[in-house]
Amino acid sequence: MEVSEIKRLIGNRIRIARTTAHISQVELGEGIGVDKQTVSNWERGLRTPSAENLVAIANVTNSNPNFLTGFSDGITVREH
Repeated sequence: MEVSEIKRLIGNRIRIARTTAHISQVELGEGIGVDKQTVSNWERGLRTPSAENLVAIANVTNSNPNFLTGFSDGITVREH
């Protein structure tokens, strides 16, 4: 898999986790300390989040880092 494909995969997974959690790009950004544009760039596959940000995204969206990175295809949304 090429780097650009990995960026798109992670971006799509972030979008899926965010929308499944019913939060906006702004809310996700606020939850992890980045701006909406950064979240947008991740979701469009233009940039990739750091490992720390992936864990933070998983925490805010109540999902799993393995889903976000493509190591698992099943999204698990944890209850609050």
